[in-house]
Order: sequence, then structure tokens, then C-alpha cells
Amino acid sequence: MAKQDYFPTKIDAQDTWFATWLANIAAAIVSLILPPTYADAVKTKINDTRAKFTDMKNARAQYLSKSSAYKLSLKDTMLALRPMNQNIKTTPGYTDTIGNTIGIEGPDSSFDPTTAKPAGEAIYEGGQVTIEFTKPFEVKQVHIKSKRGAETVFTDLANDTNSPYNDNRENLDPSKPEKREYTLQYMNKDNQLIGQLSDTVSIVVA
Repeated sequence: MAKQDYFPTKIDAQDTWFATWLANIAAAIVSLILPPTYADAVKTKINDTRAKFTDMKNARAQYLSKSSAYKLSLKDTMLALRPMNQNIKTTPGYTDTIGNTIGIEGPDSSFDPTTAKPAGEAIYEGGQVTIEFTKPFEVKQVHIKSKRGAETVFTDLANDTNSPYNDNRENLDPSKPEKREYTLQYMNKDNQLIGQLSDTVSIVVA
């Protein structure tokens, strides 16, 4: 029975495969008594693909770095901005018109801490899972639980004050795709869980 052609499906393994092919094709050509230039056109294409692979990995690392830096900066800014906005609203002479002008007057609150339920979405990009979630002003943070791979129960993953949350954990088995599931629930200013548990959010990590 003839063997099928082999080419790996994982991106990192593909680059390793290309490197192996390039390192050994010259000797194979000699053994097969083929012209020395036989593989030149393919070599050019492989080198171009490997260069783009390197660019992609660099861009991914830069994305993760800048995403984390933005998120830390956002949290730090909001810690300073929210108390200032609250103080502005207590200043004599403050009006809704002034608040609307600088964008600090939100809609009337209909938040019910007994029924409030987060909505979440999982996105796989840049080599990590990004969890986007809703969080009303009245909520301090969102509690996230996770279950992945062969795990049978949800365990605590993180508390986050601002969407999105980046889950950059490696797969339990790096050689296999992994299903991850998440649930979210709101927490009040006393760090107590309130409201309803979110619907389960699922994604497969390659």
C-alpha cells in the first residue's frame, strides 16, 4: 500500500518541516541524480513562507505585549478617573448638561443585583483566548471560572474589572486541540458574587 504524502497541520510544526526539507533536499537531489537547480523554485517559495511565518510570530508576540500593556494602563486610568468623575458630580454648580458635555452621564440605572447576568464571548486570536464580557457600572468586577480538556468541574480562573480577559495558558496536552469552557458571574464592591451565572461560553484552542 502506498503511503500518503505527509505534511503537518500545526503551524509551528510546518515551519520545522520546511527547515528539515531545506536542509536535506540538496543531498536527496544528488542521490536521485536530478539537476542541481531542480528544487530552486520551490526553495524560493518555502523561504518566502518561512519569512512570513517569522513575521507572524513577531506580530503575535507584539500583539500580546501591547494588549497586556493597554489593559494594565486602562485599569490604572479608571482607578483615577472614576473617583474624579464622582467628585465632579458632587461639586456645587454641577448640572446634567455639564456631565453630558464631558460624557460622564449614563442612562438611568435599571440594574437588579439579584437577576443581573453577564454575557460573554470567547475569541481565539494571537495565540490566546480572549474573553469579552458585559459589565455594568454598578458591578465592581466579573468572576471567571474555567473547565478545559478532560477536566470535569469548573475552577476559579480570575477576577477581572474590565473586558476583555486574556487566557494565555498552554493546552493541557500541547499536541492536541483543547475545548475550553467558561462561566462568568458579577461581583459587588464587597467582592461577593451576585446575580445569575452566565451561559457557558465554549471555544476550541488549536
